[in-house]
Amino acid sequence: MKKMYLFFILLIVSALSNAQTNRYSVTPSPCVHEFTFDPNEPDQACHSKVKNNTNTTINILWAKENLMLPETWTAYVCDANSCYSYLANKSPENNPNVIKPGDVASIDVHVNADSQDGAHIVMWIYEREDTTKKLKVDYLFNKTVGVKDSRVISMKVYPNPAQNSISLEYNTGVKSIEIISLLGKRLASYQTSQNRSYDISQLEDGLYLLKIIGEKNELLKTLRIEKRAVRP
Repeated sequence: MKKMYLFFILLIVSALSNAQTNRYSVTPSPCVHEFTFDPNEPDQACHSKVKNNTNTTINILWAKENLMLPETWTAYVCDANSCYSYLANKSPENNPNVIKPGDVASIDVHVNADSQDGAHIVMWIYEREDTTKKLKVDYLFNKTVGVKDSRVISMKVYPNPAQNSISLEYNTGVKSIEIISLLGKRLASYQTSQNRSYDISQLEDGLYLLKIIGEKNELLKTLRIEKRAVRP
């Protein structure tokens, strides 16, 4: 009985060691990269492979979520097709990673680091033809997943689109927000507090990025907001 129990435990551990579905798998998962900061080598990468487990060609897309990222760091993705800007949070639908049966494709996450801090990037891997089934892969830089990192910080920005001001509703752990243009220029920053609104009347109509900064100056999340004035 003990041998049988041990067998099932080993089977479960083996199944959980890599992210996988019946159709494709990602290894390693999590992707862990430990490094000693060197100002001459700020670019650090964690490398993963997506394998096609089917007998047909599949089209793989990804979405990036900066779960925890120091304020002065950036993170970007290189897949089998291209290396993308740090502003790109998902791959183009018209340019998937085409993987033939049994083949693999690279999906690497890079960070530009300027300190010895850590980062936690989440990648969601999925097929273009079925966006309902996604694999979550953690990319950890000088970091491990623990209880402290698993706390849930809920947040909501409203109204969106907005005319003159926005509000941020959150439960814990938010220190400040920054409004960034799509070209990466910081246009405004505010210290946060509950039940406060933030002026955006000075912005031109259009789309912007809202960076939400945590208590340790780490990037918790980036949201898209729209400034839209009332038209007569």
